[in-house]
Amino acid sequence: MPTKATLQIDKDLLEQAQSIAKKKKSNLSTLVSNYLINLIRMEQKDVPQTPVLREISGIIKTDASLDSLVDEYRAHIENKHS
Repeated sequence: MPTKATLQIDKDLLEQAQSIAKKKKSNLSTLVSNYLINLIRMEQKDVPQTPVLREISGIIKTDASLDSLVDEYRAHIENKHS
């Protein structure tokens, strides 16, 4: 059930986000909602695997654990979007 929320956002950031939403033929509410859904899924590690993702999983071998790679990527995304 949609609920209204009031956010304080830098004016330039707001204008850029509105421009992106317009390019995607969407609106700011949908853009923010989709971002939050993806953020929650990543946090819960509930990212659905597509058939292609299942097929290519495990191709690249690494010494780092999956959890550390996920944490590193999450930190990168949070830093990029903050």
